[in-house]
Amino acid sequence: MNRIEFLMQGMEINEVQASLVSELIIDIPNNQLKNFLIFRMSYIEPMMSKELITKTALFEYRRIEMQKRLEAGEKPFETAEQIQNYVETYYKNKDFGYGLGNYFDFVVLALDKDCNILNKSYINEHGSYLKLESSEKAVVYQYLLENQSRIGAVKYYSRKQIEEEKKLLENKKSEIVEIDYKDDVISPKIMEMMQKTKKF
Repeated sequence: MNRIEFLMQGMEINEVQASLVSELIIDIPNNQLKNFLIFRMSYIEPMMSKELITKTALFEYRRIEMQKRLEAGEKPFETAEQIQNYVETYYKNKDFGYGLGNYFDFVVLALDKDCNILNKSYINEHGSYLKLESSEKAVVYQYLLENQSRIGAVKYYSRKQIEEEKKLLENKKSEIVEIDYKDDVISPKIMEMMQKTKKF
């Protein structure tokens, strides 16, 4: 049975539709077609066209396949722009990482519907998550270029864990300042630490 016939029978569609679907899912090799059709079944909704079901399933299938590659240590992206495009395509309105760039591990970053990066550990005076500035955004994508396995990996901390982490960090900072602070002059070590300080 060839690819077109397999799709015709598996999706109960005609030859023309199967040919179009075959082109749509061209990046899925023949030996993975069965797995994709099984995966696609979980996206079937009443009153939803077969084409839309396939597109929706394909979108998530591609994300999951890329996630497997990233978790296996592959580095498929060559530039920060490619990573930004990938994240903005597959993680709109979703959490996409934690502790990225200059942020502590308990800080979860997400994208909103307009692809702004949100710091989900900080709520501003208007009751919404803080949006990262363009310079902060660039740091996050550069970090992801160097640490591609962190794309889509999200670790959640409880409120109690976050408060404990913050206390530990504040204690460490004050200990270092006490050791290095002499004659009202901040040592180069402290200046360097303050410049590299991660954010909440």
